[in-house]
Amino acid sequence: LIFVEAVIDWDLVSIDLTSAVVTPLLSTNRSEDMPAWAANGSALVYVTDRNGSPEIWLHKPGESERPLVTSRDFPPGTTQWFIGPTLSPDGNRAIYTRTQRGGGSQLWMSALAGGSPVPLSDEKRLVFAGSWSPDGGWLVYWGDHDGKTQLYKVKTTGQAQPELVKADVRRSGFWVPVWSPTGEWILNQGGGVKLISPDGK
Repeated sequence: LIFVEAVIDWDLVSIDLTSAVVTPLLSTNRSEDMPAWAANGSALVYVTDRNGSPEIWLHKPGESERPLVTSRDFPPGTTQWFIGPTLSPDGNRAIYTRTQRGGGSQLWMSALAGGSPVPLSDEKRLVFAGSWSPDGGWLVYWGDHDGKTQLYKVKTTGQAQPELVKADVRRSGFWVPVWSPTGEWILNQGGGVKLISPDGK
């Protein structure tokens, strides 16, 4: 019997935008992927399976790395994966997608200082984490509704009601919508790159 075994080992690197120098940032014999910087660049979150099951870890310069979110934060045996963590502009909170065994996903928020995760809303359809507004008050993201992709925004207070920005938008893979630094536009990719105002008009 001959077979092929594939081992996936993603590592994180940083690239200096002025010199184009690539520097290894995090590398283990397991995967580290989906990194996201805080706007001030002092903290980084990423997904890793270094302990076997997927976890979201926090990396800060000059400090020891530590898990921020693990499956132990939720009922046993219910977490399948964590996707797309993103840090608030002030670097104090992280929002991420948690997929559940048996289907479905939900947006959750965790404070970097600790404490239990808080659901961003009660919505449990297929959702993908997106990006924070510059003031940290909103998150824009994709959600699937009746087989169609919708663009939503939701307040980052926890347990908030999502608001529809644009119905039936096209998306491309796991590319997420991005809020512009000024807050005036949301960048959406799918069927071309488009700018959408936060009110959808």
